[in-house]
Amino acid sequence: MSMEVSIALRAEQDMTLQYRWYLENADVDVAEGYLLAVHETIQRIAELPSLGRRRRFRVPDVQ
Repeated sequence: MSMEVSIALRAEQDMTLQYRWYLENADVDVAEGYLLAVHETIQRIAELPSLGRRRRFRVPDVQ
């Protein structure tokens, strides 16, 4: 069973900044590969939410 995914605005902004950095400092293939890897990883976690270790964060924004 796959979970519904919601990406926070700050996460979208971070991904956009990283994408642009790759466009400027590498090339379009690297930038597109980065976005593809991020989206595949998000999908994988949605499909297997127990994947990995549970983490506890002290900073509320990161929780």
